[in-house]
Amino acid sequence: MKTLLLFLLSAALVCAATSDQEIETLLGKLGRLDGAVFIRNDSEHSATDAEAHLRMKWGKLKDRVRTAEDFITLCATKSSMSGQRYEIRLKDGSRIFADDYLRAELQRLRAQKTP
Repeated sequence: MKTLLLFLLSAALVCAATSDQEIETLLGKLGRLDGAVFIRNDSEHSATDAEAHLRMKWGKLKDRVRTAEDFITLCATKSSMSGQRYEIRLKDGSRIFADDYLRAELQRLRAQKTP
């Protein structure tokens, strides 16, 4: 029984570490988006400001965020104040919702990990 508990605990820690790494990677990608503008509550912000804002939200909701998907849903989809979805205006002028962008990046990240 003790061995099973240790195994489950170590598995949970590995999963948490993997999720944190994925979230950190997503935040880094967002923060380095060249020429992108993050639109939050009808205000424009730099990519680095967007990264800092989402990192702050993650810190506040860390006890509820178990996976990268949780992070996207709870922290990176919409404003908790207004309910408006976050958008990213890319360098070429096209717009994408932040959660759609991050889900696509997460899918690419995971695809790179599988042989």
